[in-house]
Amino acid sequence: MVKVLSVAALVILAQFAAGEPDRDEISKKCLAKFPIPKDSQEYFLREMLIKNKKDASELCFASCILEEVFGKENEGLKKEGVMEVLLKYPESTESEDVEARKKNLKPIIESCLNEGGSTTCEKNYNAWKCMEKKLDQGSEESKS
Repeated sequence: MVKVLSVAALVILAQFAAGEPDRDEISKKCLAKFPIPKDSQEYFLREMLIKNKKDASELCFASCILEEVFGKENEGLKKEGVMEVLLKYPESTESEDVEARKKNLKPIIESCLNEGGSTTCEKNYNAWKCMEKKLDQGSEESKS
């Protein structure tokens, strides 16, 4: 079985591959704050998913990575940071026009950042999963 990464995961992995931000530095920083087993860390950095959603350390490690990539405000991910990162990659929407892409991404980002969760870590991870799902749905719809 071939696993296809979501558009959102590809965006983050492309950010890391381009060296912006530095994946190893971020991983070390987040691992120092939220120690998780090496296989869980590698799994998240490869798949952009956590192995065990009930594990608070895994949730917070993922949240930490997401906050480093997108930025943080109040008790969640920074909306402008999410938009900025997603706009760097045309595959995040169908349109080549930046304003059209912003218009397409804005409702996805806003609704996903309001996904909620019982902790900031859970809220950030839920927002990530929501964006991943909605961007993939849009990608699939555009192929139809």
